[in-house]
Amino acid sequence: MSSAHPVVPSLTIPVVEGEGTPSLGVPLSRSAAVPASESQVQEAHVEGPSSKASTPLRESLAIIIGNPILEVLPLNVDHLAKEIASLSDENQTMGNEIGALQIHEATLKSQRNLLQEVVHRQSQELEWLGSETAAVSNLANAVAKDISWLKEQKKPVTT
Repeated sequence: MSSAHPVVPSLTIPVVEGEGTPSLGVPLSRSAAVPASESQVQEAHVEGPSSKASTPLRESLAIIIGNPILEVLPLNVDHLAKEIASLSDENQTMGNEIGALQIHEATLKSQRNLLQEVVHRQSQELEWLGSETAAVSNLANAVAKDISWLKEQKKPVTT
């Protein structure tokens, strides 16, 4: 896969509208104040003994100029400063909200652990009560049999 110019996805950069600039959100294009050909790049350099030879710098510049991602439109510095301040405030707000949510998460985990412990204890108590209920039931049956037996013994004997 050898190509003189790499395939680069389209990029949209928001810019402030002004004289000679596209509206917000316009994709970058070749018409954005950058020379389009390698000959224009060569003309921009000072003539010298090595100016006719192909150099890595010239080849790199030719690739860069043909790359729309690297073309930069004029920016409004005041707008950028305001945007950075706004994003910084949003970042601080989000950080505070994340902190509050982490505290809430810790509280909920603590409550969950406490409730799990209570459920475990009550489960153990129910198991104990189940065995105690069986013992009491067996004892009640034994007492009822003893009472029946005593009533049988107390009956007068008739001949």
